[in-house]
Amino acid sequence: MSAVERVSSPGRAAPADSASVAPSPRAGGTADDDILLQVTGLTVARKDAPSVHIVDDVSFTLRRGEAMGLAGESGCGKTTTALAVLGLLPGGLRRVSGELVFHGGGRARPLHRLGGAAMRRIRWASISMIFQGAMNALDPVKTVGSQIAEAITLHEPKVGRTAVSRRVGELLDQVGVPAKRSVYYPHEFSGGQKQRIMIALALACRPELVIGDEPTTALDVITQAQILDLLGELRRELGLSLLLITHDLAVLAQACETIAVMYAGQIVETGSVDTVYRDPQHPYTARLLDLLGAHDAPGTLPKPIPGNQPRPNARPSGCRFRDRCTFATDRCAAEAPDLRVIGEGLLPHAARCHFAPWPDGAVDRPDRSDRLDGQEVAP
Repeated sequence: MSAVERVSSPGRAAPADSASVAPSPRAGGTADDDILLQVTGLTVARKDAPSVHIVDDVSFTLRRGEAMGLAGESGCGKTTTALAVLGLLPGGLRRVSGELVFHGGGRARPLHRLGGAAMRRIRWASISMIFQGAMNALDPVKTVGSQIAEAITLHEPKVGRTAVSRRVGELLDQVGVPAKRSVYYPHEFSGGQKQRIMIALALACRPELVIGDEPTTALDVITQAQILDLLGELRRELGLSLLLITHDLAVLAQACETIAVMYAGQIVETGSVDTVYRDPQHPYTARLLDLLGAHDAPGTLPKPIPGNQPRPNARPSGCRFRDRCTFATDRCAAEAPDLRVIGEGLLPHAARCHFAPWPDGAVDRPDRSDRLDGQEVAP
């Protein structure tokens, strides 16, 4: 049975007037000594069109030592969210509302209020990023060792040249690249080795949080698994927190404990990886899991999601997924759903769907004849 088939019949959904619950700690945050990064109500818009929101009211909490995945199709706002945290939004975008509070170094720092100089002191020293596409991120005319050394000397100018060189070698060894190759240029490494060097660069100043933006894109399956294993080992050894951005749910299943699924600029589902994968409560999440083919019979192709993600300036009213959802009703067009908590606990499960929680025991779509609010389920 496919993941989408495990989303139960709308005829057995929660009552239409069931109260929405405030976002959970994973979806909105709470006061806690374990919190490292708290994002609340983040909205990013185009400067030339302030009403066009690329990221819209995004909230989540990342705890110390936690690996959290941010998943969704290209263009859903994942990378823009990460760039907003780092203060690296492209020139055509700006944060219009929301708070980003980083609790690293034993104190809370409101990133959304810091100027350029203050953010430069935080970037790489406290929060670093593994950028997508190592070949494009590494300077082709500088040796890899000099690029790692530059990050160290910029943030720790009192560290001597010998100590910097020693640390560069240790970092390369740590990620599985021989230290003697620090004098090589990026083009002299394979794709997987360049990605390892990018990880070494991200760890150069011993940050508390590493953001990985599609760090395994364009790598073969074996190399991808090696990179994910490496990130897991480093996280355990160094006590890092990881925010991993990807469209590949299989990657998140291997590397993360918690997940937030984004669609059209919003978080539509969040919770522990185990809970969300076993019991998706938003139709979009269920369809993404379908694409893994994990629940289909061998030899069958996964079912594609019909249609396309709406552009930021042409999003539908109500639920943003309704035009692609087989369960959509008139209510979905008239009323935008809130992100509601479904399951309690340390890792609450929340979904942005009028009909969550969906009961267990879904039947095949072709056999489903249930009705909701007097309407037939959409074909």
